[in-house]
Amino acid sequence: MAFLANHLGYAAAGAILVVFFLGFLRFRGYSINGRELVWLLYLLFISMVEEFSFRLMLPSFFLATVGAIPAVVLSNLAFACIHFFTLRWRLMNCIGAFLGGLGLSRILSNTEDIILVIGVHWLVTFLNTPTAPTKQSA
Repeated sequence: MAFLANHLGYAAAGAILVVFFLGFLRFRGYSINGRELVWLLYLLFISMVEEFSFRLMLPSFFLATVGAIPAVVLSNLAFACIHFFTLRWRLMNCIGAFLGGLGLSRILSNTEDIILVIGVHWLVTFLNTPTAPTKQSA
């Protein structure tokens, strides 16, 4: 429970991420408004839901029947498929999501720090989609 032992460090890291996100948006010429702030919160929420689902719950579900490594692979395969079917991502993007998920699983297995994994996911998701989709791109 690194978070409980160092909650101020995690709060500082979260604040640094937010400052980075806002600076990135400004650098790219986007205005900082309520819509962009809500988008950042949405990306954080999605990162939390996906990490708890695909790094903790689903592998735990598979663990008893198939073992640790297959459980992680199956969970990340489900992670990639969700992106393929719900977001209609191209196959190459889904392969990237699968490999990225394996990387996030590796970080979790090395650190046992789900908050760190959520932060990494939030950063990568932001860099992939820094602004909310518009009606034209949706």
